[in-house]
Amino acid sequence: MKLGTHLNADVLVLFAFNHTLVDVDSNVHIARALDADLANTTWSKNAADKKIDRAKTMDEFFVELAKHHPEVTHEDIRNAAQRLPFNQSILDAVRLVVDDFGATCKIQHRYARVLYVGGGIEDFCPSTKLPNDITVIARNEVLSLPNTFPDTVQVQQWKAGDDVLSLLRNFFHQYPSKQVAQASVKTFSPISQVFSGSGQVLVVFDFDESLVNKDSDRFAFQCFHPELIKTLEERHALNPVWPSVFDELHQILANEKPELTPELICARVAQIPIQNRMVDAVRMAVEQFGAEVKIISDGNSLFIEKALKFHGLVPYINEVLTNQADLETMDNGRTRIRLRPHHDQPMNCSWCPSNLCKGSILDSIRNKKQYSHVLYVGDGIGDFCPASRLTKNDVVFARADEVDGRSYGLQKRIDSNPTLIKASVVPWNTGDDIYRHFAQVLHAQT
Repeated sequence: MKLGTHLNADVLVLFAFNHTLVDVDSNVHIARALDADLANTTWSKNAADKKIDRAKTMDEFFVELAKHHPEVTHEDIRNAAQRLPFNQSILDAVRLVVDDFGATCKIQHRYARVLYVGGGIEDFCPSTKLPNDITVIARNEVLSLPNTFPDTVQVQQWKAGDDVLSLLRNFFHQYPSKQVAQASVKTFSPISQVFSGSGQVLVVFDFDESLVNKDSDRFAFQCFHPELIKTLEERHALNPVWPSVFDELHQILANEKPELTPELICARVAQIPIQNRMVDAVRMAVEQFGAEVKIISDGNSLFIEKALKFHGLVPYINEVLTNQADLETMDNGRTRIRLRPHHDQPMNCSWCPSNLCKGSILDSIRNKKQYSHVLYVGDGIGDFCPASRLTKNDVVFARADEVDGRSYGLQKRIDSNPTLIKASVVPWNTGDDIYRHFAQVLHAQT
């Protein structure tokens, strides 16, 4: 059974809250967070009633809570509610249908179809009150109950949030483009329209402050020798090749703090922060869409290798192209980290440092194998060169300015040289952004 249909009006999507948008019964979860014993007592007392009055039971709990814990404030209750475990894939589904396809929830509006996403038997009643062409997306365990839904109701099964995201993505991608453009949300992104035809997609990540949320070379010294970071810009002004600068700093670190072995340094750098959902975005690109994922970075091979292993990304990364790092035994018998430029001979690129031209590396990748599309995720000025070599069939994801005023070089350079960019440019700030955009554009390829 397919969800798709030709639509002449907007779509209403209804979500149940408990066990759907959130993975728990919200009343019980909040009550237990405030006083687990009292919550269990209150809910157990009313559990014998098959038609339990949930609002009355929760009200009874709050009355008793006020008696036993007068110190609990409204703010404490709000905080407990804010800690509800939302299903991330379901949230992605909500963003998808609203942000990208204009589904609405307006009252007194004509809807061509209604999709009802539910998680419990209590969702049976509202589904019977809706039109015959409603589609109910129900959890597997609900479908095991006899005579749950009438014959007029189309039923799709879901077990995990990813199932709901996939079902809704399939449904909305069957919209005719004219109808999508007329949908209620005016900011429909055109990037899914870039993708057409078949063929393997290449996904390229910059590493520092793109795939991970810190500069890995700097991160090592921020953790172990922050005083050296203060001299970084001065050293770089004298020697504009970053691997040479950091190689010098590793020599100083080895001399001044001999107790810090390369193993200790790598173990700490491996835990470099990575944004929520960024790992999921990489896995989705490979597992669900068969994309090939590579990293092109002005970092170093040792730190990147350790971080990928720690975050479970090694099986998903096809190739890492970066500056070489290895271990060297010094005259005193101790071991230090050595860094060397990626290119044996200095590159003469007006956009890139001499040690690593990301644009030429990207060209080399594409010359060896044909890809239908390229997605490039970057943040800094070093990512402009490869972005300028992408075609109209590709997408560059440029990290956008932060609300605190911090800006990133890639978007600035694109703004200053717009005629050099042929690819679609999509801003991003979070791993959630990358995951959602990947889901949209990669599905358009299938």
